[in-house]
Amino acid sequence: MAVARCPYCFTDLDATETAVRCSRCETPHHQACFLEHGRCVTLMCGSVDYTTVQGVELRVKRHLEVQVGPERHPFLIRAGYQFGEPRFLDVESQEPELRRTPSPLLEVGLAVPSASPGEEVVGQVSLHLPAALRARAVRLVLRTEQTTPMSVVPATLLEREAVLVGHPWEGHFRALGLAVRRVLHMDSEADLIWLVAGVTRWNFRFKLDPLHPVRPDGEPISVLSELLVYVDVPAAADIVGRASLPIVRAKA
Repeated sequence: MAVARCPYCFTDLDATETAVRCSRCETPHHQACFLEHGRCVTLMCGSVDYTTVQGVELRVKRHLEVQVGPERHPFLIRAGYQFGEPRFLDVESQEPELRRTPSPLLEVGLAVPSASPGEEVVGQVSLHLPAALRARAVRLVLRTEQTTPMSVVPATLLEREAVLVGHPWEGHFRALGLAVRRVLHMDSEADLIWLVAGVTRWNFRFKLDPLHPVRPDGEPISVLSELLVYVDVPAAADIVGRASLPIVRAKA
């Protein structure tokens, strides 16, 4: 008979380690794993109550919460100038909210209505999912485009990308190879992460470069910047959200 496995560490549940069951969904875990994770691992459960083999029901208590600070991810160059770029994206993940949501939705909110070169941009990304999803990553793109009276299409002055969670952008050639694998449904499990159902939020901040492009004074030129966030989903359409980022020249 097959031995059950702990859903947290994926090792066998046997007599060598104490096992417990989630009080809500009855999924077995190693007691040490349940306490380390702080709740049931099962998607859409998340109970903090567990039952021992003796039938005693207990609750996980966290006496100390340690905040180690935001994760820092580099911005990668996708297009445009080699200068005028932000260098790092600082990301703080929030605990997912296990609530019903009717359809996938990705929202981008900013703490300030505009920013100037050299200033910090602060915002939040909210991902709403009706069901758990396998994806490569959730990524944020900063894009600045210029339009002149002679333009047929906008010219990309700057395009940078950093990861919020998951795997960073692999470059154009690597992305092409992954796209082929996606069409053939040959994605590797090592390339994918789980995004849980409900609402997941990430707080982010980054500092604009002092040379970030802005609209030249007195010229009929438009320079517009935006933040685009997308969930890189294999063999399906990406989930996309965006927000305009007005960047204005600093007042003297």
